[in-house]
Amino acid sequence: MEKEVIQIGSSLAVIIPRPVAQAAGIKKGDYLDIGNVKGEIFMVPVTPLRPVTLKGIVSSKGASQKDFTQTRRTLSKSFHKKWKTF
Repeated sequence: MEKEVIQIGSSLAVIIPRPVAQAAGIKKGDYLDIGNVKGEIFMVPVTPLRPVTLKGIVSSKGASQKDFTQTRRTLSKSFHKKWKTF
C-alpha cells in the first residue's frame, strides 16, 4: 500500500490507513517507537513510561543523582544496541 508523505509544520507525516492501524492494534493517543534500519522505516507500538522527576526518584527510593544518571546511561545504551541489531 503506497501513501504520500505530507508536511505538517517542519515535520513529515504519513497517514496510517485504518485497516493497518486496526491490524496492529493502534488507536488515537497511542505511542509508537519509530526507527530506521538500513534505510527501512519501522514503527512499533509502545507503552510510554509515566513521567517522573529526579526529586521524586531520590525521595521515594533513596537514590542519588549518580544512581539516576547511571540508570539513564544504561537504558540509553540498551536501547541503541537493540535497534542496531534489528
